[in-house]
Amino acid sequence: MSGVSFSVAVRAFCPVERGGSGADPGPLVSITASVAVTATGTVHMHDCRSLGKAKPRRYTFAELTAAGVQRTCKTCRVDERVPLTKEQSAYATTATKEWRRTESIRQEAEQLRKRRTELKSRIERADDQLDSLTRGWDRERLPQGSWPPASTATTATGPCNELLRDTEPIAFCEAVAVAAYDADAGTLILRCPVDSDHDPFMLREQAKNLVAHGHPHRAARGFDLWLSWQADRSAAFAALEAIERQYADVLPLHPIPNCAVCGDPLQMHRTREEEIWFCPGVEGQRRHLVRRDKRDDPTSASRAVEYLVGHFLQSLRRPAYGQLWPFALSPTSQLGDESLNPDPELLERNHERLLTTIAVVDGAGLAADDADLEDMRRQCQQLLEAVETLQVDGSAYGVLEPAVAVGATPSKIQQWLLIETLTLGAEGPPKVTFTLDRPDVRERLEIAGLRHAISAAREWADQREQELHAREKHQP
Repeated sequence: MSGVSFSVAVRAFCPVERGGSGADPGPLVSITASVAVTATGTVHMHDCRSLGKAKPRRYTFAELTAAGVQRTCKTCRVDERVPLTKEQSAYATTATKEWRRTESIRQEAEQLRKRRTELKSRIERADDQLDSLTRGWDRERLPQGSWPPASTATTATGPCNELLRDTEPIAFCEAVAVAAYDADAGTLILRCPVDSDHDPFMLREQAKNLVAHGHPHRAARGFDLWLSWQADRSAAFAALEAIERQYADVLPLHPIPNCAVCGDPLQMHRTREEEIWFCPGVEGQRRHLVRRDKRDDPTSASRAVEYLVGHFLQSLRRPAYGQLWPFALSPTSQLGDESLNPDPELLERNHERLLTTIAVVDGAGLAADDADLEDMRRQCQQLLEAVETLQVDGSAYGVLEPAVAVGATPSKIQQWLLIETLTLGAEGPPKVTFTLDRPDVRERLEIAGLRHAISAAREWADQREQELHAREKHQP
């Protein structure tokens, strides 16, 4: 039989509160069947061996839909023994089309949820096995030869939170720690001079991550290779820090919030989960402002600034209906105002810094294996392209206009070009003022708009007057 079966029809015409469509059963009301319905909602034929305590009797179709039937017994073949007529099947197919589509999606979603639960269970079991293998790696002595021989480096030094960066971040622990691998003794040890709690457990967790991620330089127990890679990475970051010191007097091309308490520029420390804003304050005194935001929190300071700048740019997409319409300038023309043009010398210094930074990252050859360096390389390249556009055009319009046209999240340099002041407190949203909203800039833009409107209106009037004279000449 093609079309809708008896079991599907019963579930489909159930009331909405029982998961059915609640549709009018139409010709199906004439269906009666001698069946038994169990407490779990399973329908059996009267001669089925799996009836249990359920008593068979003659049910009408309305009684079956009201009984909350969930399924029919496959052993006694209910659908084959209680077939629908062609008329009933055709009606059910039409009346329950939307319900059957929804039910198919629900079943698929349920299967995906079960699959996800199964995969999560398998991951947990694999993690437990990996944990049992690595639990004693920080203190046990393995037989000689069970570890690979040391290759190019057996120790690595660097900030504690950087050596253990793949585990839970260690807030501001930037003490110089040492990771040492002894091939003969079969030990891997990290020593933090500030807090000994940063040593054993965190190191085991780091080892688990190295194995689980299958990094090309992080093979299981191939810590000599990892230390070599870590040493190269530390050298690359040391070179990058030297660049930052060299260009310390060059303002970055992104908005820097001011402290809501004292007005000084804030500093930020970024971990894998948080953005921590703080005011350096006076040396020897307690910091008077510290703000912690989750990086994925839509109410964080960074996300709030992105939203405010994006909203400002979107406002420029709307036509300026008013007294000057239709002769008004396009709102996006404001993005070419001279008040938004950055200092050419500042652009040149940042251009040099970006080229130097990219050269160091490329020279280290680690960007493909290190997410931090890869992200840094990508951001520097995007910023470099924007700086070159500003240098060639001599105006901010070419950098800002795409954000208005596309409606994408504004980049850091786009935010920097538009923002006049940015103030941030320990709590609450940031306070942003835009350069184009500054009174002197707004006055100049309005005057320029009036001049353009008057000129355009005169040109339009001259054209209409010429058109009028031409038409009057052709009148009889």
